[in-house]
Amino acid sequence: MTDWTKEQIAKRFSTDYREIEKLVRIAATKGIEAALEHLDGTPEEDEEAHRAALRALDDDVDRGRE
Repeated sequence: MTDWTKEQIAKRFSTDYREIEKLVRIAATKGIEAALEHLDGTPEEDEEAHRAALRALDDDVDRGRE
């Protein structure tokens, strides 16, 4: 794997992670529907992002209980 490829993977992961964090914050403060309004992918991509946001919210709630 080239250095360029590794760099692109890292950039993509970082961008995706920031987007998920943003959606989780919106969902936590304004609700899931408000977070879904920010998605602009295909229905399948939006559904995947929705599930990821719900998992992240659940993880945050679980951490708060510890």
